[in-house]
Amino acid sequence: FESAITSQPKKIYSIYELASDRIVRARAANFAGSLVVGSMVEIDDNQPSHSLLDSIRQAAQGDSEALKLIEANVSTDVLERTIKTGFTTPKSYLEIDNQGHLYQFGQSYHSIQANSLVLNQHHAIMSQRTAAENRNGFRIEDLLRQQAFDDYSMVVFSMAEDLPDCGFFTANMSCSIQLTSKDQTGIAIESAFVAGKNKYDDQFDRTRITAIYQQLAGIDISNLTAAEVIDRPLLIANELIPNGVVDVVKLYDQTGHQTFYGLDQPEEDYLKHQQACADRAAKYQTTSSKIINQLIKRVHQLNEPVDATRLLNELSERYTVELAINDRLIDPSVFGGVSAFHIYQARQAMISGLYHEAEQALVRAITTASSSSCPTAPSEERAVGQTKEDKYGSLTFYCTQGHLNNRPRNVLIDKCQVCSVSVKC
Repeated sequence: FESAITSQPKKIYSIYELASDRIVRARAANFAGSLVVGSMVEIDDNQPSHSLLDSIRQAAQGDSEALKLIEANVSTDVLERTIKTGFTTPKSYLEIDNQGHLYQFGQSYHSIQANSLVLNQHHAIMSQRTAAENRNGFRIEDLLRQQAFDDYSMVVFSMAEDLPDCGFFTANMSCSIQLTSKDQTGIAIESAFVAGKNKYDDQFDRTRITAIYQQLAGIDISNLTAAEVIDRPLLIANELIPNGVVDVVKLYDQTGHQTFYGLDQPEEDYLKHQQACADRAAKYQTTSSKIINQLIKRVHQLNEPVDATRLLNELSERYTVELAINDRLIDPSVFGGVSAFHIYQARQAMISGLYHEAEQALVRAITTASSSSCPTAPSEERAVGQTKEDKYGSLTFYCTQGHLNNRPRNVLIDKCQVCSVSVKC
């Protein structure tokens, strides 16, 4: 790989500037152009899973690989829904087949990108971001073929857009720093979430990232859009970032006024903080397990891939609101201002031993919550501001035994999801 570029290999490259990237971009464009407009596509008919719905159906039949894919989806959703800044995700590993294509628990990387491209195709900004992410998927495969990951890691900066309806956390313009690398286990992806705006509403993410590109690669990205920055990943020698993504976070913090993960707070030990993040992620597995069990239990209610995505969103929001009542590390504002107020009420009631009042505040927090994990184009429901009710009434209610139920939209249920007591009117 190095000798193919220059006899004097550099420590940092802009992948976009490599001669081989022209071919990669052409392949990615051909792939995107081949998608059937308005429908989910199936890539590689021999792969067992094309969507979350496929995985839920297979897991319900006892497929352990499908269950792993669901666990990965749910765990990611829980973390990204509840933690917007100051966090590093555990490594997520990819598999490689004999043709050099990437997979994760039986689902191809191309299939994941295809579904995202179709989902976001009608939103101008989100479609540009997704197209850039699609090209980065092809870039990873190309770098693997060149064995570049033996000595380098790929870094992508993903700045937030001022689009709260698309799921961006605009309170501090949370920015994602994603690093793809190779270790003894395989090809891994890890992400860190840093603040891009301070409490005084001063936004600094673009200034810092522009300085990093100029300092490391001598490239001016000041006039690029956020999507174009995603499309300009850096290839950094591993010797410069021995600790992975946290070294990039540290560089981000040191570029300008000293911060910690972009937050205006004293610097901590980055490696210790990373371990604390891993411990926190492990603690949230109990919440993830509740969501997974409900997804599998309700598989008979799911007919289309979008049904599985919608149910995951509803369940994850419900259970993470419950989690936020007891976990003071979660900033209630990630669920929206109204829900945050009720979460604070529930917390105070719990402290005072007023458990009935806490339950009532919890229900109000769930029914008014507005959260998201991975940013995406707004659905029709979000676009028209649909409430958490449908033609049958509230989607969230209690049974006579006091168990909280979360009914799928436009689906009547006659038994409590916890104790099976009748909930018919």
